[in-house]
Amino acid sequence: MDRVADPSREVPDWVMRAQPYDHDLSPKRPLVAYSGRFGGLVALSTHIHQGLEAGIVLSGAMEMQYGESSLALIRGDVWLCGMWEPHAWSVSDPMTTAPMVIFLPQLIEETIGPDLSWPSMFAVAPSLRPRARPAMRQQALSLGQEMFQEIEEQGPDWEVITRLCLAHLLVLLRRQWELSSSSPDPNSARAGSLGRVMPAVALVNANPGRRIAWHQAAAACALSPSRFSFVFHQAMGVSFERFCRRTRLAYVAHLLLTTSVPVTAIADQTDFVDASCPCQPPMEPL
Repeated sequence: MDRVADPSREVPDWVMRAQPYDHDLSPKRPLVAYSGRFGGLVALSTHIHQGLEAGIVLSGAMEMQYGESSLALIRGDVWLCGMWEPHAWSVSDPMTTAPMVIFLPQLIEETIGPDLSWPSMFAVAPSLRPRARPAMRQQALSLGQEMFQEIEEQGPDWEVITRLCLAHLLVLLRRQWELSSSSPDPNSARAGSLGRVMPAVALVNANPGRRIAWHQAAAACALSPSRFSFVFHQAMGVSFERFCRRTRLAYVAHLLLTTSVPVTAIADQTDFVDASCPCQPPMEPL
């Protein structure tokens, strides 16, 4: 079981304690939404989940933590989290409200069309992700307030309106981000990478307890192994090996928390007993 302990030397302890939530996301249910009405102080709560995450602070203050970096959020701020990215949040103001949406990438593709430049906002390092600048904070607040009301009331077609508000927010963030001189080049290869590796992501998500070899994932995407390795890292911001490990660790944590299966049996079931790992080929150079 030495493979289970290895990642702890690379990431903070709280990341290893991240609670897995699949939120029952599927093509038929690509979105879950929370109003984020906290009503009190919240200590550090750690999560990891399949979907992308976006949220808007409407009032109060909170903090998001990604690995060793943290992000202080106040009214009008926006945060983004990638798929299977361990993250933590805490609330320092009891009056904090912050609606959040967890969703599959297909949800936005179906809403705004095949433009795949927006996923790169989730794939870059947290410090490089877009934040609502002063010029768009009021727009972000307006969208967040509409989302909050729809999620709270859950009236007719509330999910449709929430989806449209989310798409609008991401389009605004992408436009501001691309106009910023400090943002990555929107015309780079990263912009269209997510669609090319989604078959591999789907393969891993469909088999969370099984080690997926990189050549299997590459074949699912109709890419050569070396090219797949390079494109996957562009799209997801992490290597395929690390993405697989995050998924399997989340599944292991889920089994430990929700079942009475012995640890040794879980280790065997999730293939964490062999120290070798065939997931990652050499990275293809630029």
